[in-house]
Amino acid sequence: MAILRFMFTVMSFCGFWRPYSWTSGYKYVLYTIYTVFSWLSVYTVIIMQALDIVLLVDNQSDFFENLRLTMEYNAALFKMNTLLKNRKNFVNLLDTLNTEPLAPVSTDEIAIRKKFDKFAELNGIILATAVLGLLIAMFGTALIDDNPRKLAYRIWLPYNYSSSVVYTVTFVCEAVSMIMIAFINVGSDSLFSGLLIHIYCLFEIFEHRLKKGVNEPETYSLKECVRLHKHIYKFAKMVNEEFKTIMMMQFLVSTLTLCSELYRLTQREVNSQYIEIVTYATCVVMQLLFFCWYGNEVRLKSLEVSDMIFKSNWISLDPNARKILLIIMIRSTSPIEFSSAQIFSM
Repeated sequence: MAILRFMFTVMSFCGFWRPYSWTSGYKYVLYTIYTVFSWLSVYTVIIMQALDIVLLVDNQSDFFENLRLTMEYNAALFKMNTLLKNRKNFVNLLDTLNTEPLAPVSTDEIAIRKKFDKFAELNGIILATAVLGLLIAMFGTALIDDNPRKLAYRIWLPYNYSSSVVYTVTFVCEAVSMIMIAFINVGSDSLFSGLLIHIYCLFEIFEHRLKKGVNEPETYSLKECVRLHKHIYKFAKMVNEEFKTIMMMQFLVSTLTLCSELYRLTQREVNSQYIEIVTYATCVVMQLLFFCWYGNEVRLKSLEVSDMIFKSNWISLDPNARKILLIIMIRSTSPIEFSSAQIFSM
């Protein structure tokens, strides 16, 4: 079954996840061109912001305003490059979820997966809505500013944009690049949190199979439960391996950005820009919450396996079956933990 559709739709919109059906012909060429355009729009903005810091910035306020956007843009570019480079690995992750023993094998298990997949997509929609609110706040702040030619964010430009036409074109280009970068973050971050939710879902499926294996051993083999439990750990390791560098970059950028935004709050009075800063800081906190909350939930769920076994009718089983359950319990004493580059635990 198809999973995490919303996340991959967002990633396709941003240009770094080609739809599966666009593997050849003119569609492949068109999407490749779109990917290059998306990459160049992000890369160009980063260069222009760096030049602004070097050539134009002359006070702390402008420096922090430019720095936090430059860091976020670099993080988005890093995510985009990583996902483009390792596309096959991410496809393998999805294929692994849809093959034995992780794939659901009954109507009950399919219902469990659908429930958690909808929950994962809902989280992605919430994150996208929050980011959309941030974009509206940033664009609105620029448009209602006293300066009639204020851009959405600071950037060095090699031309004068005082005329209405040039200003409008420049503002639209900034808006396009900002929307692209914002939704690159949404797609990447919601994909990671969605995979964490599906790992949690796998433990729910494991509990369902365990009950069947204990109560109906002729239908569900306890050995298959051991196999499923082992593959859940392997899949979690695969997810952590693919996202560890992305998470490391995001944690560093989010921490520095949050510090700079809190500093900016102490330097300003309550006005339209104050609201923009608060909205931006809220989105940064939400990013960290998405990673840490679901990472912690998976860890706690992996530790509940022993309780799942004790709640089952294990007493009625023969000694060999109890030994099988003991293998699972011993493995569950080492919980699943996610970390960014083996440094920060989530």
